[in-house]
Amino acid sequence: MTWGAAGCTAAVLLAKEYPSELSTAILRRLLLDSAAAERIRLTPLALAGTLLTIVGAGIRVACFREMKRFFTFEVTVRDGHELCTRGPYSVVRHPSYTGWMVQSIGVVLWSCGAGSWAREAGWLDTAVGRAVATAFIGLQTYIAVGMFLRCSKEDELLRKEFGESWNTWASRVSYRLVPFIY
Repeated sequence: MTWGAAGCTAAVLLAKEYPSELSTAILRRLLLDSAAAERIRLTPLALAGTLLTIVGAGIRVACFREMKRFFTFEVTVRDGHELCTRGPYSVVRHPSYTGWMVQSIGVVLWSCGAGSWAREAGWLDTAVGRAVATAFIGLQTYIAVGMFLRCSKEDELLRKEFGESWNTWASRVSYRLVPFIY
């Protein structure tokens, strides 16, 4: 859904910039209101959202690289598991979740702000558009709440598995998700 909205925004911007029969057809399919094309534009908020999306994705990639084969999408410890305390794990204890949240905030900013395709094309004024937006927001909220709850589960599992090593690391890296806040 996210990449679809990004693709639609890019298609409208390109179609406006390079008028042709193809671009007219693209605009007809992507916009409920032909005047919407003029309202779709890059804004400082969209650029900030894009930057946050890239930063959040970069944090997650750094986590994948740091954890290597020990990175899982389940709360588990694998055979031979080592406590990772380097890279992003030296800043907060659950940086992959931090990256996901930063990325999600970025997506919301660039896809829902003034000038975005999702907001300006008229689709959010339809029942289907509102339903899709509500489902997207509900899913993002569900995932975010799940991540907050998983922090405690992961900390408990790691504390049991690594004992004093975990206690030393947790006292040095006391924040779970956001430095100096949580």
